[in-house]
Amino acid sequence: MYKFTLQDARNSGALKAIAGVCSSSQKFSDLVNEAQRRLLRRGDWFDTDFQIRLCVSGCTIAWPRFVGAIRGVRFGGCFTTPATVFNQWFSFTNPIGYPNGYWNRLNSNAGVLEDINMAPVFNDIDGTTGKLLRYYVVNNEDIGKTITINGTQYGGQPLQTQDSSGHWTNGISIAAAAPYGTNAALVTRIESITRQATTGLAYLYQYDATSNVLRDLAIYQPNDTNPRFRRSKIVNKPLSTNPPDANGICWTNIDALVKVEFVPVQNDVDFLMIDNFDALKFMIQAINAEEANDEQTALVKITKAIQELNFELRNKNLDGQTSVFVNAVSGRGIINPY
Repeated sequence: MYKFTLQDARNSGALKAIAGVCSSSQKFSDLVNEAQRRLLRRGDWFDTDFQIRLCVSGCTIAWPRFVGAIRGVRFGGCFTTPATVFNQWFSFTNPIGYPNGYWNRLNSNAGVLEDINMAPVFNDIDGTTGKLLRYYVVNNEDIGKTITINGTQYGGQPLQTQDSSGHWTNGISIAAAAPYGTNAALVTRIESITRQATTGLAYLYQYDATSNVLRDLAIYQPNDTNPRFRRSKIVNKPLSTNPPDANGICWTNIDALVKVEFVPVQNDVDFLMIDNFDALKFMIQAINAEEANDEQTALVKITKAIQELNFELRNKNLDGQTSVFVNAVSGRGIINPY
């Protein structure tokens, strides 16, 4: 969906002129990444908000890693009523109990999406007896690279490893192997993960030795060294949920408007998330000015970078094309927990 790659940035005369470093260097890549990251924090720019469609089961959604914020959601396709999106305070400020309190009784057919804690996996390990883990890589050069998992094992004890000196450290490590790497621990919960960067995709599964069934837990991109995925919970299951399939699973179609999460570019063929070179130029100048302790110049350049992105946004979204909806409070209190 994006227009320019890191190689295009390296070839840009405007960026090469002001970067202060060789455009083929790692320092140049670092400058481009920092400029993109800081600009993404400062607003919703053209092509940083877009629609996606998901099909999920259950009431917990693990968003793909490119999702930074959820702007809007609707269940069941294009012609259903949009759901209401809340942050973690919903369950604390709901006036008369949760989840069957004031909101649910007045809006029994309305979908509600509540933000919940982030997690290093898409799916939590099911059951209480613990499951074995299997770690797969797709490229042979990634064999031997490790993933370290922190959490709990059967019995409620933390996952730990004893080294050759008899000392215990938190977490268990699995080295990628052919066909897969595994560990003898029966894991009941995964709380955090660190892994060595790979050249290709990597897959984590739980394995139930009794039923001989694999269940996918996560798919990791090569640079997911400390994976964390944003998650949401469907509080009111919408009536538009599809009937159970042949396996007894009820799938729900979800359309979402999301803002992208910053993902750094590493290879020359990686696409830039902010591909406005005028804005990137000013932000790189601001970064260099900050490193020279010239705060006044840095602030001016940041302002000019944001101005360029606003010009682009105004040029792409003309006056009269923005939809505005006002939701009346209808006597209910407005609560700001901050």
